[in-house]
Amino acid sequence: PSFSIQKDWNDIFGKCDEQIWISYKQPGSNTIHGLLQNPKLNESNEDDIFKIKSFEKNELEVECCGSSCVFVAPEITYNLHKKKILCTDISLSDGLGVCSSQGGDLWIWDTDTGETRRVLSGHIADVDTCRFFPSGVVVLSGGEDFRLRIWSAQDGSCARTLTGHTRRITDTSIIEKGRNIISVSCDGTARLWDCGSGQCITSITSIQCPINKCTLFTSDNISNTQIKPPLHEKECETDNKILLLACEDGTIKSCDIRNRKLVTDYQGGCGPITCCTFTGEGKAVVGSENGLMMFDLRVPNKPIWSVSWSTSHIISLSSFNSYCVAGHKDGSCVMFDSENKDTIIRRLTGPDIDPITSIICHDKYIYTSCRDGCVRIYKTAINST
Repeated sequence: PSFSIQKDWNDIFGKCDEQIWISYKQPGSNTIHGLLQNPKLNESNEDDIFKIKSFEKNELEVECCGSSCVFVAPEITYNLHKKKILCTDISLSDGLGVCSSQGGDLWIWDTDTGETRRVLSGHIADVDTCRFFPSGVVVLSGGEDFRLRIWSAQDGSCARTLTGHTRRITDTSIIEKGRNIISVSCDGTARLWDCGSGQCITSITSIQCPINKCTLFTSDNISNTQIKPPLHEKECETDNKILLLACEDGTIKSCDIRNRKLVTDYQGGCGPITCCTFTGEGKAVVGSENGLMMFDLRVPNKPIWSVSWSTSHIISLSSFNSYCVAGHKDGSCVMFDSENKDTIIRRLTGPDIDPITSIICHDKYIYTSCRDGCVRIYKTAINST
């Protein structure tokens, strides 16, 4: 079953006695539409199709036809940019955020106030990926100009420009403290780089289709056990590092970085794989145009489960503990337990119909960026314990 609610429901509940719209749909049935009013102003009747079970600050639980849903409104919404936000990352240790946009700019902003600290200019086209190094004061970016750039978040200077890709860079990963990094691209390569020299150490893999996203994790029971090639003099801490790739041809691949070998290569058969996240214990969740799948990468011959809650494509994923958060192209964003995919635990509200481009699960908060130019910050009972 799927619930939808008016995007600014919490603002209306908090300021006036107006009604908000809500809808509910079971697969194969017609959509049920209804109206809700702040329960503190108007008690619900037993005959109401939609019943408010609880309402507290930014969380609203509603029941319909035996199913229930918890909607979560953002604690804070920062309207950071007039242009579309393409990617976001957060460094809580330094209270900084970084966003990338169309046109080549990134900007560093204060997570407490939303104020822009500085603008990073140097890319000459859309910047599709950005992330902080573990230090929290250095940023890695890449985009449509085929270049990676390493920036100081403190003064805005560009310390390195890394070249070698022949098509748009779609995602990056940072190995341990960041002496080595990984980039993936529409040119079908995943490249290992040395940050100090800007040198491309090697292409970890090269395939005949664009790589849309990647995620990096450590595992000693998935890695390739063949004889390892000699360690490159600029290579550092790549043992037991596995790179998961979400590919345009519908495959989910994992590579042993140290051995430069494919460990798994699964044909999803569900259209392009758009995003991926590692959930622990050798398992990963991937998103596509047709929903979500979970795999045990140690036995990747078939998914553990697959599910679709919407006809809208999934374009962003993040995870914390056993929970996952999935962002859709239509602006919907859901939190679920990867061990119990049939139940949506929370629906994060706020965007209208703009895609959720990034999700960051950090400490007690979930941050999302959207193509409406906003970053929204959510706090829920689940990740505040």
